[in-house]
Amino acid sequence: MSREEIKYLVDNLFLYNGQGRQIREYRMSLGLKKKPFADMLHVDVSSLRTWESDQKRMTKQTWERCFKDRV
Repeated sequence: MSREEIKYLVDNLFLYNGQGRQIREYRMSLGLKKKPFADMLHVDVSSLRTWESDQKRMTKQTWERCFKDRV
């Protein structure tokens, strides 16, 4: 499997498999509450809440802006 295929797979696993849980686990691994984490990502805390509770799914563009270089 090529590097690009692996990257595509990792990106899509994040985007579609337990996204809320993964975001929450990442935030908790940093030891941050929701508000400081949202501020770090430059998003509203209500957006973070909806992502973590799986009420809304993060778009690929938002994923790239917030997490691509962090994980």
